[in-house]
Amino acid sequence: MLLPDYLSLNILKAILVLSVTWILLYIWKKFQNLPPGPWGIPYFGYYPFLTTQSHVDFARLAKKYGDVFSFRSAGGKLFVILNGQKDIKEVLVHRSDEFIGRPIESNLLEWISDGLGVTQEEGQPWKEHRRYFLQTVKNFGFGKLEIEGTIHEEIKILKDDLLKAQGEPTDIGFHVTYAVNSVIVQVMFARKFEKYGSVFPKLAKAAHDLIAVFADQRFMLVGLPFRLSLQYLPWGKDVREGRMVLKTVVQEIIEDHIRSFDPSNIRDYVDSYLLEMENLKEKGELEKSSFTSENFCFEIHQPIFLTASKTMKK
Repeated sequence: MLLPDYLSLNILKAILVLSVTWILLYIWKKFQNLPPGPWGIPYFGYYPFLTTQSHVDFARLAKKYGDVFSFRSAGGKLFVILNGQKDIKEVLVHRSDEFIGRPIESNLLEWISDGLGVTQEEGQPWKEHRRYFLQTVKNFGFGKLEIEGTIHEEIKILKDDLLKAQGEPTDIGFHVTYAVNSVIVQVMFARKFEKYGSVFPKLAKAAHDLIAVFADQRFMLVGLPFRLSLQYLPWGKDVREGRMVLKTVVQEIIEDHIRSFDPSNIRDYVDSYLLEMENLKEKGELEKSSFTSENFCFEIHQPIFLTASKTMKK
């Protein structure tokens, strides 16, 4: 027996109303405990309204929504922004165990490091590497008077190079970046790049191209939107080339240290890491630990990446 047309239409309307109600309730329940923030547009979220000056955008949104606000980026990915010192300290210091997780989808940091290293690890591996890194760099002078001699030497070189300009306009960012990079690299890798040699200028450009992405809205591309942008947008080529330069420099440092490694003469952080891996191997604990060749590579990436960027001048 067929239902009358008006009854079928009413059933269809009821199903439609119930479906819309369910969707609205689902969205409300999903968002009710999130910090306030702008809605944006479907799929693209608030991303189209962000500019290349993310810090300015966040300051503007903080005035409207408070120091903790949220929005969806391209692909519907949720971002929660902490815009005040008090809230940042509360989350990252007082409640650090609750917020120790890292994004699991493709993003710039994950792509640069292949998801490895202290910037992308979480849980016990992160704790192990953080503790090891801090203790080891202290042993090589960080935070101690021993490093002052190296710093004074680099400051003198910086001063001499600026005096050579004889009052003419000069890119002080390049000189300051080189000075900082030289201090860190000498302590951690027992070497120093030539300022105008074949490595450092390329390294500085590569790091600058990569870190520039962190300063604008591109850093908020996650997952598929990030992969597509990296592959097809103009800036993706520079970023891919920058990553390759970093990997090449790091691989050269590692291979050089492996060839010249002497357990009785630990010269720097790289030697110390190699010794730790060797000790764990002798104890039969290497496979159970987070001290792997892959992690080793990306532990070295980070100081080179950060200290070679001209954006430090900002």
